[in-house]
Amino acid sequence: KYGTVKKLDWADLSFSRSSCSVIKLKDDDSVINVETDIENKDLFYVTAKGICMRSVKEVPIYGRNASGVKGVALDDKDYVIYASQVDDDTKTEVVAVSSFGTFVRRYIGSVRKIARGGRGVKLIDLGDKKLDECVVFATCVQDGDKGLFTIVDRMGMVLHASLSDVNQNT
Repeated sequence: KYGTVKKLDWADLSFSRSSCSVIKLKDDDSVINVETDIENKDLFYVTAKGICMRSVKEVPIYGRNASGVKGVALDDKDYVIYASQVDDDTKTEVVAVSSFGTFVRRYIGSVRKIARGGRGVKLIDLGDKKLDECVVFATCVQDGDKGLFTIVDRMGMVLHASLSDVNQNT
């Protein structure tokens, strides 16, 4: 949630106990995603304040009790809502939805790759900060994918949008 990323060797998980701790989290932090490391993929983050970042995957392997390293730099009161490994191509897109029902999509390849721990670029224009608009959902899709999004906004309004209806933001 607060931008930390960690790589763990599978051998560290081979023991007879049914559960164990694999990361030290700071207060109020939480795990957003867990994936098996895939070679030649970049790390991609989307934050609640509408920032996205694509970084090279330079994450050292740590032991089970370590806390990891900074994956993305965050502003005050910002947090990661989506993190995943992505292809370095022009066929993968990120789709994001704001709390006010604004949908946006952008090709991952159009986001400049930067070093781990940096600040990203604006993915979506959010409204007046006093209204607390934020990104509530993000995912990556492949070019040509078909999908239907159903979102319930904070006023209880149900919004439907097909992937083909979401404007491309480059």
